[in-house]
Amino acid sequence: MPIKVLFLLFIVALFNSCIKEYTPEDWDDSFSIVVSGEIETELPGQVIRIHTTINNAGEQANLPEDLLVEVFEENNPVSKKLTAVSDNESFWQMPGDFSFHEGETYFLKISPAQNIIPQVKSEVTAPRPGSLIAESAFVSEGETKIEIDLTLEKSPNFKSYYHINVYLIDAEGNSDELEITDFRKLYNGAEILTQRNGILIDYDKLPEDKHLSFYANILNSLDIELLKGSFLHLNLKTVTEDYYLYHKSLSQLTESNSNPFLLPTTTFTNISNGYGLFALHSTVIDSIVIE
Repeated sequence: MPIKVLFLLFIVALFNSCIKEYTPEDWDDSFSIVVSGEIETELPGQVIRIHTTINNAGEQANLPEDLLVEVFEENNPVSKKLTAVSDNESFWQMPGDFSFHEGETYFLKISPAQNIIPQVKSEVTAPRPGSLIAESAFVSEGETKIEIDLTLEKSPNFKSYYHINVYLIDAEGNSDELEITDFRKLYNGAEILTQRNGILIDYDKLPEDKHLSFYANILNSLDIELLKGSFLHLNLKTVTEDYYLYHKSLSQLTESNSNPFLLPTTTFTNISNGYGLFALHSTVIDSIVIE
C-alpha cells in the first residue's frame, strides 16, 4: 500500500479517536443563560424561567446542578433565594413571603458554585401603576369588530411605558382576550405587537391629549346580540423601559422575518452575560359597557 494512503488512514483514525459525542449535559462556550421573567408587583411566590440558548444542532444544555438564583433588594445585602420547581427545573419560584414593591429597585443574580459560566445579572426598578379612562366601546364594521376609545391619564413615573390588552369574560368566568388589529389613525408612540397581543406604548411620545382609538376583532363564537350590553375589560400594564424595548425588538424581528425588505433586528436584552428579560410591571383594569 502506498505510503501516502497509509498516512491518510492514520490521520482519519486519529481524528475519529478525538471526536467526542455531544450530550446536552456538556456545557461549553456555545451556550448562554436565557431569562424569561415578567413579574407582577405586590404578588408573592411568582415564577421566572431560566434555560439556555440553543446550539446549531437544536439542543439546549442542562442547567448546572449547583445553580444559585437570588434576588436582592437595593441597600439590603440579604438575598431571597429562588427554588427550582420540582416538575420542571427550568422554572424557578420566588419565596412565598416575598413580593416586589412599586418604586423599589431589585437585582437578579444567577451563578453556579463552580463558576463554569459567568455570573448572570440584571437590575430593575418596579414602576408605579398608571391609569386610563375607558370612553367608549361599540360593535362596528359589519359587526366583526369592536371600536374602542380610551385616554391615558397623567403618568406617575418619570418616564412611562404601557402594554394594553382587551378581553371579555364569558358566562363561566373565563377570559377571552381579543386581538387588537389596527388603529383608527396613526399614533406616534403606540404600536400593535406582532409576536403577542396588545398595544405597546411610549407615553411621552403620544399626542398631547393621550387619546387612543383602535379596533379589536370579535371572536367568531361570540353572539353579537349577547355581546351588546356586556362589559369589555381593558388591562393596562405599566411596564419598564426594558420591557418596552425588549418586546418592541421582538415585534420588529417577527415582522422582518415575514418581510424580506426590512432590515434585520437585534433582540434587546437587559441580562448581563446572558439573554432575555427580567422585568416588573404593575396592572390596573378598567371596564366599559359595549354598545
